[in-house]
Amino acid sequence: MSRFHLSFVKEADLIIPSPLVIFLFALAVVLFACASPAAAGDITIPSGETRYVDTGVTLAINSGETLTIESGGQLIVNNSGVIDNDGTINNDGNIYNDGFINNYGTINNYGTINNDGKITNYGIGTINNCGTINNDYCIYNFGIINNGDTINNAVEIDNYGTINNCGTINNAGQIGNISGTINNYKGGKISGTSGIGGGVIDRSDEPCPFSCPCEEVPLLTPTGIIALISLLSAIAAVTIVQKRR
Repeated sequence: MSRFHLSFVKEADLIIPSPLVIFLFALAVVLFACASPAAAGDITIPSGETRYVDTGVTLAINSGETLTIESGGQLIVNNSGVIDNDGTINNDGNIYNDGFINNYGTINNYGTINNDGKITNYGIGTINNCGTINNDYCIYNFGIINNGDTINNAVEIDNYGTINNCGTINNAGQIGNISGTINNYKGGKISGTSGIGGGVIDRSDEPCPFSCPCEEVPLLTPTGIIALISLLSAIAAVTIVQKRR
């Protein structure tokens, strides 16, 4: 005959989650839920590797997609190669352009852009330069260029939009300020102003209206976050048991 067996568990044997454990678990859930997965069209060029946009080829970066060139990585746009950017380009490495870069989105440059071709920043486009841009041919700006570091112009920049300078612009060529505005804020330095048509608006008594977007700190993937939180939770739980004993 089977008997119903009732067992008792001592309170000391129970692992009661502490507020810390509950908080860490909740944090893991929130971070996992809020983590933005990489878009299907995202492209990353890792350190030590070089990618090419060959002649006659168009690389399209759609809205919501990101092209990332890591430090030590390199992207070469050959003659008549084209980049159409409606998304975001984050450059920590080197971009060498001998073709065409058409920007309708955002370019964040923390590394170096060497331009021997044509870069066109359209009216809805923004270029945030927190590295170095070496221009040896043509840049057409209809949008916004925020310079927080260095632009070396050896040939021609045609400005129909807005250039906000809080860094250094070394002008050894021509900057055609055709129907646009060049604002030089506190800390900004511009050389070769005689080659700048339309002049520069001196705002040196005004603070810089922008800051270089911080380079993205690598975040843990959702799997990594859960693993880390699980480890911390396990450590906290073991600590509770040991204290109760």
